[in-house]
Amino acid sequence: MKRARSIAAGLLGRFLRQCQQQQGSRGVSTRPEILSSPPISTFLPGVKYGTANVLAEQYRIQSQIAGSKLDHLGDRLEAFLRAPSSDVVSWTKILAACNEHRDYIGALDLFDRMREQGVVPDRICFVTVLDSVIGLGDIAQGKRIHSMVLDRELERDSMIGTAVVKMYARIGSIQDACRAFDRIDQPGVAAWTVLIGAYCRLGSFNSVMQILERMEAEGVKPNEVTFITILDTCKNLALEDGKKIQALASEQQQRSLDASARIGTAVIGMFSRFSSMILAREAFDKISQKSVAAYTAMIAGYANNKQPREALAIFQEMIRRRVAADNLVLAVAISACASIPDLEEGKALHCSAMDLGLHRDDVVRTALVDMYSRCGSMEDASAVFGEIERPDTIAWSAMIAALGRHGDPRGAVAMAARMQQDGWRPTGATMVGVLAACAHAGMMEEAVKFFVDMAVDHGLAREREHFGCLADALGRRGELALAEELIRAMAAEEWDERIWHSLLGNCRSYNDMERANRCADVIMRLDPKTDPLGVGGMITGGRAPARWEDAKRVRKLIAARAIKKEPGKSMISVKNNVRGFVAGDRSHPHTKETYEEVHRLTDLIKKEGYIPDTRYVLHDVPEDQKERLLWYHSERLAIAYGSITTPPGTALRIIKNLRVCGDCHTATKLFAKVMQREIIVRDNRRFHHFAKDGTCSCGDYW
Repeated sequence: MKRARSIAAGLLGRFLRQCQQQQGSRGVSTRPEILSSPPISTFLPGVKYGTANVLAEQYRIQSQIAGSKLDHLGDRLEAFLRAPSSDVVSWTKILAACNEHRDYIGALDLFDRMREQGVVPDRICFVTVLDSVIGLGDIAQGKRIHSMVLDRELERDSMIGTAVVKMYARIGSIQDACRAFDRIDQPGVAAWTVLIGAYCRLGSFNSVMQILERMEAEGVKPNEVTFITILDTCKNLALEDGKKIQALASEQQQRSLDASARIGTAVIGMFSRFSSMILAREAFDKISQKSVAAYTAMIAGYANNKQPREALAIFQEMIRRRVAADNLVLAVAISACASIPDLEEGKALHCSAMDLGLHRDDVVRTALVDMYSRCGSMEDASAVFGEIERPDTIAWSAMIAALGRHGDPRGAVAMAARMQQDGWRPTGATMVGVLAACAHAGMMEEAVKFFVDMAVDHGLAREREHFGCLADALGRRGELALAEELIRAMAAEEWDERIWHSLLGNCRSYNDMERANRCADVIMRLDPKTDPLGVGGMITGGRAPARWEDAKRVRKLIAARAIKKEPGKSMISVKNNVRGFVAGDRSHPHTKETYEEVHRLTDLIKKEGYIPDTRYVLHDVPEDQKERLLWYHSERLAIAYGSITTPPGTALRIIKNLRVCGDCHTATKLFAKVMQREIIVRDNRRFHHFAKDGTCSCGDYW
């Protein structure tokens, strides 16, 4: 074990040194400002930009096709190349086929071979090969094709000119896009929209508004694609900016029902991203003929903003109105159901999928795997996964994450190996699932190996989630210094509260108060509205009098910052009714019976050796009162309520919005034993399967 830890520490140390060297060599940003390029650039402010990075997936595709280039399209391509002669139309069709197969290198090779045979590219051929350049992400190839366009004096043609603007905009050279735009004799709305899209991706809303004003001055009216482009792709779009675009689009929406539905759908998505669900619902209600896309956007908006009941209500409305459901809207509705602690609701949606004839669709099946696992039923999740004849990367990743979430890290790692044996390469999401599974089980050495090898073996970029999982794995094993060093190796702008929350919780477990306070300070800088008591162990170690003083100090800070502390809440579904409890809750009709059951169960577990851990009570009160405060934690009330309202032996499924505290974890293991019931608790980190023998699936790592 010591040798394994030494190897893991060595690998991680090497990675951290590489990070430090890279940070030291970064220096000052050399990204140029927008170059002046009259006339379009004269009224646009300077916007910093960078050459677009080619995605790792594109590199993977290139490496796969580089050796075969032309022959991987099969017999169709071979027959074409054997033909005695082909015109430009035939060449263009085969170029388009290469693009469809994402063989952009092959398409460019074919284009060169076409020219060698004396075939002159026409307008459509140039547009097609420029799409190949976009797929490849190679600006040098783009400039080469553009020079051919210039040689043939085609740059003023609206179709080709727009394609050139699109190519430069997508690759990231905004000044070249502006120059190409200025060469078009009479740019149409498509060219203007492409240019707007480029500035949307840069996050320059002011530039977008100036382009819209310029369009109006030149008599070109934006169309629905223009507005949808802004609403869907504009980075850093503020809520007020979105409202401006919505107002501008209202005239376009009045022209046709189709335009109204499409723009309205984009508006719903935009407001949902701002968590403005009232405004999103208003936009939804204004659509007179709602398409399945509009319903999907509304359901997804509610689901993403933690309003799953509202999402399911919209889905039921769609079914009542006989709007034809597709696999996507059903998958979104199933995902919404995953946020509700009601397995029966999920099974009802599964039945709906059967009624709609969509239960064999792999997208729907993948959503069902995720839903069943999140609702606590790995048996159903495994059964549905087994029905997928050839799982894709998303399905494999969903099952890997499910196994890790339910305390089967070895199964998650084995599933990742099966995925690769089946011919699928892991993605970043796959590796998050594997790393999280290792972290939850305290498998530090394995987590370090996966983290170090993921870039070398799979060409995957390490992102914030991967850093967070590895830091959690290190912290759970007590390697707090390494965990903090790993987090600080990230760029500061990549930090988020969750990573530091995780480290702070681990500091609490190992009573490292100095580091815990550093973590808490970072968290409160990242989000001044953070509840310092809620972030945990900052005030749980050391001598008791010091703890109470720290608690008082933090509560004063909460009051000074006007922070509203999120209460711990546990929910249990009984007979399709969800009951929620907070600590000490006395608002329910069955309060008397629930509290009597809490007392009965507590007496039983004390006979099994339960000793209350009053360290989890952050109030300076007598010891007996501390015990009582522990008894009435929200999950214990939910367990007691479930005990008196469900048949003996029935599994209890509970969702808690915060992390399960150590004392409740110990108590629940004993509750499951004395009640002879399986208790499944989903907290904000993972699932805990408390078995009838008094053990938990997490192995006490959570």
